Amino acid sequence: MKTYKKILDVLEKILTVLIAIVFAVMLVSIVILVVMRYVFNHAPSWSEELARFGFLYLVFFTCPIAIRRGSHLQVDFISSKYPPKLHHIVSILSNLVGMGVMAFLFYQAGKLAMEVTTISGAMQLPYRYLYGIMPVGCFLMVLFSIEIIFNDISALIHGADEEVAK
Repeated sequence: MKTYKKILDVLEKILTVLIAIVFAVMLVSIVILVVMRYVFNHAPSWSEELARFGFLYLVFFTCPIAIRRGSHLQVDFISSKYPPKLHHIVSILSNLVGMGVMAFLFYQAGKLAMEVTTISGAMQLPYRYLYGIMPVGCFLMVLFSIEIIFNDISALIHGADEEVAK
């Protein structure tokens, strides 16, 4: 498990760097778009398309990190009232359901990415690159969910009497 955690630590650092790069590219693209539109009355179409591509990449690079840190959107007003043991069991079950959904999305998005033949209008890039990030993000989310499940199982085995970490 320690090796798996170290691998995920490295993967998280790589994702963090990629997030910074994609965000910087989006920022420059949007600044160019705004300046060209409002100063020169002519906005390049590639800048809006690049920002749209970047946004999707940003979402699928940040979701796995949010899952790992437990900062993704969740409704926990009921589960926070559970005793720690039950909380870990509910966490395991919800992560298994989430992994099932991610596996389904991985398959469907992968199929879509392989079948799409459309080219983007402005940048002339295949939409395969746009849709291709979805199965990658789903796969990464499953990897990080596995770590959470192992942590919950470990907490159950070694005693879940401690307060649930948030």
